[in-house]
Amino acid sequence: MCSSDLAYEPALFDRFVAQLQAGADIVIAQRTGATEYASRGRRWVAKTSRSLFENFITPGIGDTQAGLKAFTQAAAKDLFSRQVINGLIFDVEILILARQRRYRITKAFVDWKDRPGSTIRLGRDSARAILDLIRVFWRIGTGQCG
Repeated sequence: MCSSDLAYEPALFDRFVAQLQAGADIVIAQRTGATEYASRGRRWVAKTSRSLFENFITPGIGDTQAGLKAFTQAAAKDLFSRQVINGLIFDVEILILARQRRYRITKAFVDWKDRPGSTIRLGRDSARAILDLIRVFWRIGTGQCG
């Protein structure tokens, strides 16, 4: 799964496949270096959200929004069949489900480049992401997830 903005080099795909072949169920990109966004607001939201995710929501995985992830066929079929969120944080739901279902998640540290032309609207999209996250945890708390 790769974001469409060409922020990742296609040469990385072989590395992700090799990690799947070595026993990982899921390989997720973790961006190395500073992820510099053009807008100050987006930089602040990215830094704050990574800290919240790393420490509370998906412990050990701060960069949940890195747009490069790979799955075994079995993991993809299982996880995506259980997914309900279709917004910006759908992959957070997938990672939470993967942890619940005890899939082996491996990180791949990669270079990344911000590409101009993002369609993110900070206020609207942040509010929707928060509501979607509440929805995920509601589903988990009520036993509708997993």
